[in-house]
Amino acid sequence: MPKTDTAQFYQLYFQEPGEAEAEFERNVERTVRLTLFGASGDAPEDNSGQGAMVPTGGPGNRNHAA
Repeated sequence: MPKTDTAQFYQLYFQEPGEAEAEFERNVERTVRLTLFGASGDAPEDNSGQGAMVPTGGPGNRNHAA
């Protein structure tokens, strides 16, 4: 599974016990909002910012406001 200095395959992110949970629990409202938005018809058609790669250190390390 791919891993670079700036991103890692999403399965690697969820394999480390507690890492994803800690990231999601820091801001539960944001987590739910981003999850629902990503699954909605309002998400960008080009899938910008989406995909199988997660920024190293978790989704919260992305430079975007949500």
